[in-house]
Amino acid sequence: MTVMTGNRALIPLPEQLTEGEGAFGLPAELHVWADPALRAVGEFAIARLAHLTGQTPVWGEAAHLRLTSSDEADLGDEGYRLSVTPTGITIAAGAPAGAFYGVQTVLQMWPVGGQGDIAACEVLDRPRFAYRGAMLDVARHFFPPDDVRQVIDWMAAYKLNHLHLHLTDDQGWRIEIKTWPNLTTLGAQSAVGGDSGGFYTQAEYADLVAYAQARFIAIVPEIDMPGHTNAALASYPELNCDGHAPA
Repeated sequence: MTVMTGNRALIPLPEQLTEGEGAFGLPAELHVWADPALRAVGEFAIARLAHLTGQTPVWGEAAHLRLTSSDEADLGDEGYRLSVTPTGITIAAGAPAGAFYGVQTVLQMWPVGGQGDIAACEVLDRPRFAYRGAMLDVARHFFPPDDVRQVIDWMAAYKLNHLHLHLTDDQGWRIEIKTWPNLTTLGAQSAVGGDSGGFYTQAEYADLVAYAQARFIAIVPEIDMPGHTNAALASYPELNCDGHAPA
């Protein structure tokens, strides 16, 4: 579901949204401030707003965008309160995840092109579902790490928090197992439609996990067993009942 605030659509629909009077306009120099516990989320906001507006926000106590800690128990780890007034924007959250989702709402509200006003409003938002996921099948069609990071960013924008990464199937084995090197030397070199395949090294996979965690997304790896193992059977003949790898 979506809700319009000014000229922007919010996805997903916040639990509560009340339109206010006036609007917040982008100042000549945008100042951001965050409580120490929310500092990493504030730095994320600065990076995204710099990309969006073309100007790099700076830290400042008299901030236009403030991220503050809240002791409201009912907000939980992922809830937040957002206030947009003509003089500034405040996000109050009980945990970094909630502040992060508040920032994502602000980014959705921001005018296309980074210039213009954000309509004044008050938002209370808490997720209805603890598990909010998407699935990416890299076994049948391999996607390199940069593509997966792009998917993670899209998920974060819509407040999804679990990425189901389908790493193995008959069509390909996509993660390095150092004690079983043929799984990638042989088993990763194919894909649906004759594509060349590919795999993630352990370092690349660890980087994806860290990238997702910084956006409050857990990667859930799928290793198919005992079925859907043709890529593994082709890599190691001894895994087959007759000792011969399938062609």
